[in-house]
Amino acid sequence: MSYGISSLSSALSGIRAQERAMDRAAERIAQSGLEDPAVSAGAGASVSDQLAQAAGAALPTGDALTDNMVQIMIAQRMFVAAIRVAKTADQTLQESIQLAAPASGER
Repeated sequence: MSYGISSLSSALSGIRAQERAMDRAAERIAQSGLEDPAVSAGAGASVSDQLAQAAGAALPTGDALTDNMVQIMIAQRMFVAAIRVAKTADQTLQESIQLAAPASGER
């Protein structure tokens, strides 16, 4: 059964890692909008004012946006793969428990 628990632990670690990767890429996309010269002109403005200005600004373009979007897609697919590993590990543990239960009852 330790194999199933180890697999489940690995899957959960993968899920957490990909969640952080998606968050980092999304944050970089959001920050690149805030670095727009039109937005940074109000450097003394509060964060909420800067975000309000950024909402009206166009999305960032170029290689940085493309790279970050690709990173989000990669992280998303790896997240889904880690979830599949977790489901498989869970099924394995359930089957192990079911197989062990009758043996325990026979004693």
